[in-house]
Amino acid sequence: MAWRDSCTVQILQHGRFFIAASVLTAGSNDPYRILGVYLSSNDQHRIAQFAELTSVVQQFNGKVVFIDDNSQIDIGMVGRPFTWSNRRSSDEWIQERLDRFLVGVDWQQLYPNATVLRLSESGSNHSPLLLDSNPRTERSKRQFKFQERWCSNDEIRQIVREVWHEQIDGSAMYILAQKIKRCRHKIVRWQQEHKSNLKVEIDLLQSELEELHLAGIHGGDIISEIEDKLEKALQNEESYWKDKSRVKWLKSGDQNTAFFQ
Repeated sequence: MAWRDSCTVQILQHGRFFIAASVLTAGSNDPYRILGVYLSSNDQHRIAQFAELTSVVQQFNGKVVFIDDNSQIDIGMVGRPFTWSNRRSSDEWIQERLDRFLVGVDWQQLYPNATVLRLSESGSNHSPLLLDSNPRTERSKRQFKFQERWCSNDEIRQIVREVWHEQIDGSAMYILAQKIKRCRHKIVRWQQEHKSNLKVEIDLLQSELEELHLAGIHGGDIISEIEDKLEKALQNEESYWKDKSRVKWLKSGDQNTAFFQ
């Protein structure tokens, strides 16, 4: 269970198969309850799990009922309709929709634009689901920042090398500022031409996997190659967010640095 910093989340209870939490979204004064459950495939175990869940939900403010009372709504999902697969070869391939978000009518009225996104499973047999209670449509202008992962890219290194050898007249500070500016412009152009935007690259690779799965191709070299590329892209994305983060523990990782001493 993960959430954005703009949400205030308090874990109320947790057990072997559930997490109960209170969620307060930005701009709201009324928290809502969320119950994450991983139910057993065994009928007898599920009966015991529902009995335990009953004692949990009774402690929530307001009435909470189960699916059979027809008071909860499956708000659907954007993406391929399955959330689990056994990741076997085509002849033995099985996929199901095991994961979903169920909401009450009152909650749906408070968040009418809420969407559930199916994310890439990326090596797992379950696909994570992302609940966005208030999807945003506006786009803000991004500030350019050099990314550490570019240091190992030969083309970026060549761009910097060429710009640094250009002849520019003026004071030392003016020359430095102009070279940095030209590097920035050329790297941005390089990003656009090579589609090096991580989000675009990850989306394209995930789309290729989706198309192959829909075509009935679930294994083999082509799937492995795309998954390897996707894993590398996700690692690059992790490096990107480390560069952007202002949180010291995320930048330092578990290294034995002065930050931890």
